Amino acid sequence: MSAVPRPRPSHVSLRSPHFGALVAAAAYAAAAFAVYQLVAPALSSRQAVHEQAAAAAPATTGLSALGPEALTLRALAGRAKTSTYVVEGAGGAHGTGFLGWVHPQDRASFFLTARSVVAGVLATGGTQVYLKQGNRFWPARIFREDVNTGLAILRVGTVFDRPLWQNPGDRAKLTRDERAVVVPAGTEAAFGEGVLTASEGRFSLRTSAEQIYLGAPVVSDDGRIAGVVVELSPSGDNQIAPVGAACRKIRLC
Repeated sequence: MSAVPRPRPSHVSLRSPHFGALVAAAAYAAAAFAVYQLVAPALSSRQAVHEQAAAAAPATTGLSALGPEALTLRALAGRAKTSTYVVEGAGGAHGTGFLGWVHPQDRASFFLTARSVVAGVLATGGTQVYLKQGNRFWPARIFREDVNTGLAILRVGTVFDRPLWQNPGDRAKLTRDERAVVVPAGTEAAFGEGVLTASEGRFSLRTSAEQIYLGAPVVSDDGRIAGVVVELSPSGDNQIAPVGAACRKIRLC
């Protein structure tokens, strides 16, 4: 009669050579976990700093990122046009606004426009407008507005591509009285070269564009944002609000 094999124990004996290996592995794991608890906060903090820096860094698709070899008026106008949207709303709101900057961590985009574009909405106590590009619409909210500068900011709960003014420091200084500029006009291909003149703290623009809109971006010849069209004049001396005024009133920069 053959012997029945006896089952092996399911545990490891304290005298077993494998027990020492298990103890060593457990000790190593405990030590690694303790080190992780010490290092993890620092890693998280460093990661947060990197994310904040990335959000604050200039967008590589900004106008000045085109490079000197591409800073032609047509190239600047085409690039600015892709970030310019129609603004519509109750109270006769109609004009344009351009994508200024985005906050990816907040899932938000901010559009700069003329206050006169949304003045009718504000007069009724409303804050809701719509952005339109082609056949697409996005709801937007009037986030801030300033009577003195004639500027307003619209906030959209979506992260758009190709902001024109991601870095607050990436703007024309307007240290010269005259500067070649370009304004996206009414049609897809149209743009206008002009002269920006400073007089007693006011900036006016004469441009060759047949038609421009309130809220349109004014771009300097070095590829930086110079200002926003805030008032149209039959004489052709259209009033411009320098984007530097937004830094003092409606944007932290």
